Amino acid sequence: MTPRMRSVGLRAGSVIILLLVWWIAAKLMHDPDVLPGPAAIAVTIAEDFVDPGPTGHSAIFHVALTLGRIFTAFAVSMLVGIAIGLTMGRSRLVEGAISVERRLPSNRDVF
Repeated sequence: MTPRMRSVGLRAGSVIILLLVWWIAAKLMHDPDVLPGPAAIAVTIAEDFVDPGPTGHSAIFHVALTLGRIFTAFAVSMLVGIAIGLTMGRSRLVEGAISVERRLPSNRDVF
């Protein structure tokens, strides 16, 4: 057995064991309001992705909206970082004013 196959087997096995322990605990609890089983949670998640929620949109809409915000914030931060880096590389004056290493304490100052 290759190390990669062993790693995949361990990961899959740990997920299966987790789901099995969860299912057993839900059965022993006898109260799905306190601890619903994995099947009940899977059905609820599937319904949330299809049915419109209280706002009239499904979970797919909200996931897409969140991912759009994440990618927009990432793109803006990359552009700002690139602009700052290019400005620091072209001007010694700006590099001295923005330099981060002078403002951060070293390890010996902290510990």
